[in-house]
Amino acid sequence: MKIIETKKFSDTCISVKTLFPLREEMVTLMNIWVLMMRKKTQGYSSQQILTQELSKAYGMQASVRVSGYGNQVVVDFRFRNIRFDLVDDVNYEQKALSLIHEILFCPVFDEENLQEAKYILKNRLYRQYDDPDAYVVSEAMNCIEEDHSIRISLQGKQEDIETITLEDVQAFFQEFVSLDKHTYIVGICPSSIRSYFETFENEGFQKPNLQALVGNNYYHRESQTT
Repeated sequence: MKIIETKKFSDTCISVKTLFPLREEMVTLMNIWVLMMRKKTQGYSSQQILTQELSKAYGMQASVRVSGYGNQVVVDFRFRNIRFDLVDDVNYEQKALSLIHEILFCPVFDEENLQEAKYILKNRLYRQYDDPDAYVVSEAMNCIEEDHSIRISLQGKQEDIETITLEDVQAFFQEFVSLDKHTYIVGICPSSIRSYFETFENEGFQKPNLQALVGNNYYHRESQTT
């Protein structure tokens, strides 16, 4: 974990990065999973409610993005909130920490969200195919040697979308949970926030056994950090 403690900014920014080995067969699934991760959680039954709770936490922002670096893919969850020392609210730290934990480790995967994610990804890819510049770049990438990582598009493939199931999404989530987390914080970081993220990097830390809600099967935890 890397912390830059500073009062230069009015916000505190937290980045939680997870590195995946780049596999062509997982790219479309990864895009579907990312689209589903912020739709709803165990504690917040819709994206609208989750967005409202983020707003109530003094305009807290949460986002996720995917980047490729050689033979690795980085999934980067980012959280931005007003600095904790600027808010006179004893519940603010716990509220922010609860939202971070819900978004990272308590997603809900159901058929409705899966179909919505597939629809969004299909349309995104269609728009790229209609863009001359994006199409030229895609065709140029196809000319690269087949075993070169740069040939693999991180946008996914149309033909793979309909093959993805809820079980595939759940399995990808389990892989996400099992991999190491790399946390970067800029701003004022209270001890409760610091302790939460420090548990990810402690030697011998037993990663929680988490299962997202899929259909009617609720997740469970063998251990939990609060």
